[in-house]
Amino acid sequence: MEIRKEKHKNVEMAEMLNSLEGVFEKSKGLFGYAVARNARMLGNAAQEYIMARDAAIAKYGTVDQETGTAVLDVKSENFKSFSEEMLPIENIEHEVEIIHMRHDELPEDFNAMEILQIFWMIADADDTEWIRTATEEKDADV
Repeated sequence: MEIRKEKHKNVEMAEMLNSLEGVFEKSKGLFGYAVARNARMLGNAAQEYIMARDAAIAKYGTVDQETGTAVLDVKSENFKSFSEEMLPIENIEHEVEIIHMRHDELPEDFNAMEILQIFWMIADADDTEWIRTATEEKDADV
């Protein structure tokens, strides 16, 4: 585990925060701490952006009858106006501390989709040696 100070745009932080939602249930122990802390740090840093985005979706979107929430389809004629309003806010950068975990610190029962969701949190994600080694070990077990 390591903590890195990183600069991210508002839109990136909102996407990172959103990606954590799918892994909360399997997040226990040290990994659970990292997920919870990253969610809090990203949520705090992107709070104003998320509020502005939600307000713009309400302004330009429609209300989903089933959920009662505002939605905005990218095919909507209002999407261009929404995008123009959000563009300056989306690109504002903030420095945020992110906890990164090594691949061997992730829950063993994570599937490929879950790993992809939090790939940005994996400290050694660019080091493909561990992927090759894990593949060779799995092939040897067969």
